[in-house]
Amino acid sequence: MSTLFSLPSLGWGSWSLLVVVGVMCGFINTFAGGGSLITLPLLIFLGIPPHQANASNRLALVFQNAASVSGFWWGGVRDTKSIVRLAGPALVGSFLGAYLAVVISPELFKKALGVFMLIALVPLMRPHKASQQEAPEHPSVWLMILFFGVGIYAGFIQAGAGIWSLLALLLVGGYDLNRANAVKSQLLFLSTLLATAVFLWKGQVIFVVGLVLAVGNSLGAWLATTLASKVDMRMIRWLLLLVILFSSARLFGLL
Repeated sequence: MSTLFSLPSLGWGSWSLLVVVGVMCGFINTFAGGGSLITLPLLIFLGIPPHQANASNRLALVFQNAASVSGFWWGGVRDTKSIVRLAGPALVGSFLGAYLAVVISPELFKKALGVFMLIALVPLMRPHKASQQEAPEHPSVWLMILFFGVGIYAGFIQAGAGIWSLLALLLVGGYDLNRANAVKSQLLFLSTLLATAVFLWKGQVIFVVGLVLAVGNSLGAWLATTLASKVDMRMIRWLLLLVILFSSARLFGLL
């Protein structure tokens, strides 16, 4: 039975916390990426089954990525050639990753989430620097292979996929930061849309939870753009570090 319109038995405190963390996610994603490394464990800690937590989080990210894509599109940063060449491997990987996420056991998924969160710390805690080489007009075969892998990761768990996408485009593709962010946003939108369709097909999305997170993400992104000049990136990175370490320990049953 589909959980599309089901309402989890959460108290007002839990719903309020969900909104607050959604705001944090949108805020952090605007500056550094990795906001889902906070929201996904929170959903599980609130008692939502891991598969449904993973699926519902995607619905919020569809809205967030759609907003990012529209901003770059109307701003004239489109790069359709890169999208056409990279979308194929990314979408195939995303489908495989999403399908894997719905067939493994909930307990195994929780352990995998803990491992992937720790892996995501590696690029998250290092500054993103563009390659010094000139970006080619067309993405290389190596970049296409990398985005097949990124697609699998994004389809399976999503959290931290934006960071890996950005690093691949900057360091391997040689893209400048603005072009890389535009391509990343469009590819993640397509990958997330496909993965969400898989989760909807399997009846694992809780529509209300996804919408609440979407509202929080949107508000957080707006706050981030308003307070951009006052934000200390070091504080955001340390906040993510502490949350990820705590959440991973909880997922492994250590706390």
